[in-house]
Amino acid sequence: MNEWSEANVNLCHQRQERILADVYPALKEDGYLIYSTCSYSHQENEEILDWLCDTFNMESLPIPMVRQTHHDKEWGIVETRSEKHQAFGYRFYPGQAKGEGLFAACLKKKEQADDAPSFKAKGHQKLALQEIEIVKRYLIEPENYYYNKINDDWLAINRIHKESLDTLQRYLYIKKSGVRIGKLMGKDLVPDHELALSIHTNKDAFLQTELTYEQAIQYLRRENIDINPTDKGWSLMCFEGEPLGWAKLLPNRINNYYPKEIRILASPPTP
Repeated sequence: MNEWSEANVNLCHQRQERILADVYPALKEDGYLIYSTCSYSHQENEEILDWLCDTFNMESLPIPMVRQTHHDKEWGIVETRSEKHQAFGYRFYPGQAKGEGLFAACLKKKEQADDAPSFKAKGHQKLALQEIEIVKRYLIEPENYYYNKINDDWLAINRIHKESLDTLQRYLYIKKSGVRIGKLMGKDLVPDHELALSIHTNKDAFLQTELTYEQAIQYLRRENIDINPTDKGWSLMCFEGEPLGWAKLLPNRINNYYPKEIRILASPPTP
């Protein structure tokens, strides 16, 4: 229980994807993949099933449970379905099944075994030129970058890497490439924390708020900050000229957008 955190759940989810991407080429066409975890996290279980169906076009197979009893006792297996592809999964809960519990699913490989795995460009979309022009405002020398959109997130990478990136995406699962800029909401950008810390950020495109040491610690702890802003909008929160992250300045309050998974939890030292 002490090890649980949202960041650890995300780490385990990413680790499962890396393991599966590595072992997938060893599976023959029409071969069966039995995917099983000791977790009840949707991120490690049902979301991974959807990822397998999206990335490798795998087929989810139901497991008929015609013998649901053993020595006149119910097995207590709970069937579950993933959100996107309705892939079948099976949860063995402690108290309903013997042991500490587990999750299991069965999927079938549909492509030929001797083909090099060709990955789909996960979430990549056709980009609107008007949106690209909006995103360019937030980078220094914006013409030097290739712009990419994965789901709702905009990313930028140096143009000299575009050809290599295209090649890698055909054979590898690319979790991320370049600097994550943020999400567009209409004509406004919701900036990502990576953009705040990037050396490529056009800081003139944003407000900048200089913090005292005490205010910087409040910000890094993701607490309310004791300042009264005179401006409105997204602001880079800075200490001694160095950016720490983003906050949204509003007429009556400040919304702190420092990532909660890396916030300061321990008491800070006295300066």
